[in-house]
Amino acid sequence: MENGTAIGLDGTVDASSLDDASLDDASLDDASLDDTSLDDTSLLDDTSLLDDTSLLSDTSLLSELERGFGVRHAADSRLVVLTAEVVHRSRASLGPDGLASRFGSTSAAALLTEVGRITLAEGQRFCRVAGATAVRVSLVGERMPPSYPL
Repeated sequence: MENGTAIGLDGTVDASSLDDASLDDASLDDASLDDTSLDDTSLLDDTSLLDDTSLLSDTSLLSELERGFGVRHAADSRLVVLTAEVVHRSRASLGPDGLASRFGSTSAAALLTEVGRITLAEGQRFCRVAGATAVRVSLVGERMPPSYPL
């Protein structure tokens, strides 16, 4: 972090790495971030955060960022799993019966571009990550673990 703040994997802030100016005495008691479960709607329902984030304390700001990135990581993981299925159903061996072809796209990445309103480069990136994290099949047809499991 910019001011040297260290946030541990368990969601706590290392108070020894904090500058005196980064937290006032009242917020030092709040130095550990809440380890709450992810609620996909918690960030969207709290419209006060959208109004004025300057009202948040340092720890509240970091807590909200942590929760927001957690939601984003969960969503990205789900999108990668779904993309792997789109890639499988759009494989070239299916020809015009492939998913992408039936919906008028030239490839799985192009289909993702249309459905997700993302760039082609991002669609291709999703396809590459999906290929690396999907279950593989050997030449003799046995299932193999993914190169990079999620």
